[in-house]
Amino acid sequence: MKKILLLISAAVMLAAAVMGCQGQTDVPDPTISMPEKTRTVLVYFSTGNTLVQEKHVVADNKDIIKTAVDEVLAAKPQENKDIAIVQPECKVLDVKVDKAGVATINFSKEVLDFEATPKEKLLAFGAVQETLKQFKELKAFKFQVQGKENGIVNGKDVKRFWEAVSLNGQPWPLKK
Repeated sequence: MKKILLLISAAVMLAAAVMGCQGQTDVPDPTISMPEKTRTVLVYFSTGNTLVQEKHVVADNKDIIKTAVDEVLAAKPQENKDIAIVQPECKVLDVKVDKAGVATINFSKEVLDFEATPKEKLLAFGAVQETLKQFKELKAFKFQVQGKENGIVNGKDVKRFWEAVSLNGQPWPLKK
């Protein structure tokens, strides 16, 4: 008899708990803000051994090239979350495209602090290069650090950049 009373009590308490939860409205509905116009861009990430391509949905705005490079540098793959990404920790200050189709990517000074093997540096460069190839208006690209293509920034020679990737020979053509 005690077992039956215990089971009935447990059932009543469970029913009360379920009914009590149904009327609560103090939890707001989730909201996701999406830009009015979006665009899918190809983003390449360096794993240190190879490049991985992903499609990312981003805001379609006048700074779409900067947005795409920002996605590369964010190093946050959406589909390949379990792989290690090797990218410099820096910001893209701006991207300018001239009439000849040359994109100038201006990085913050932290780009010069990128510590990686020569192969990893070449692959990180390749990730930016491959990401830029999708933009038909681009014919070539070049890098700046704090608006400079040579000289000293934060005690480091800008022209040497990552050593395995120097700024000699800029702009680099984008062969599609």
